Amino acid sequence: MEPLKTHIGRHHKTQTPTENSTPPTRAQLPGGGRNWKKDECPQCLGAGWVYNRHIYDAIWAGSGPYNLTSALEPCNVCADQKQVPYLFKQSALVGQNRQASFEDVSPLHDPSIITALKQSIEQGGFVSLIGNPGSGKTYLLAAAVSYAIETYWKRSVFTSTPTLLDHLRSTYRNQDRYSFDDYWDNIEHADVLALDEFDESSGTDWANEQILKLVDDRYNRWQECCTIFGIKDFDKLTASVKSRLKDFNFTIVLMQGDDLRLVNRKDWE
Repeated sequence: MEPLKTHIGRHHKTQTPTENSTPPTRAQLPGGGRNWKKDECPQCLGAGWVYNRHIYDAIWAGSGPYNLTSALEPCNVCADQKQVPYLFKQSALVGQNRQASFEDVSPLHDPSIITALKQSIEQGGFVSLIGNPGSGKTYLLAAAVSYAIETYWKRSVFTSTPTLLDHLRSTYRNQDRYSFDDYWDNIEHADVLALDEFDESSGTDWANEQILKLVDDRYNRWQECCTIFGIKDFDKLTASVKSRLKDFNFTIVLMQGDDLRLVNRKDWE
């Protein structure tokens, strides 16, 4: 998964702030008047994103967010011609999960679940989908990510907790601190994060520490981001994590009923 700042960096070379350096001029920023190639957007030069000047200046002044990606916003010229395909590429939605949509959700699901997910995507918050295998948790998580990208152009990520931890372990053991920080940054600061199999971490102290760190950060910013959890056994979570997920501001959905995979199979047998 290519980091957003790497994608932008391939199109625009900007200075790195130092103690004695000065912010780049408007012409040095994406869409700032550089020469552009034929069939390339003149505003963003093909990147699909531009820097919000006010946020970018705040970063240079030391009063804004430390993350440069926070200063990025969709280009208002080439619209979703660039943003939507790029966001889907970054989302990690592959295979049948890429085809998930709220419009195709099983009629066995309560419509209020879709309403709660859409509201959380728009306004921020936590939504915990709790149910047995086959209850439709994964499909709803994938559909929520697709909806966030197509409707709001939000930076969204779909992953399972075991996959997330495996990736973190791999980069950490290889002492690739840059890749570790970059991957963690993409997960931690996603506008919409869908975490499947959330109760399936290894249970080690290191894994519990990483999960609590992630939940804590997004809990403290819950009005700015949406986090959706797919959970089979709520009791397997640590007490600290359960306490945050049960906050009265958030939604917990108990998904009961037959295994939808078996139900769908009966339709064509």
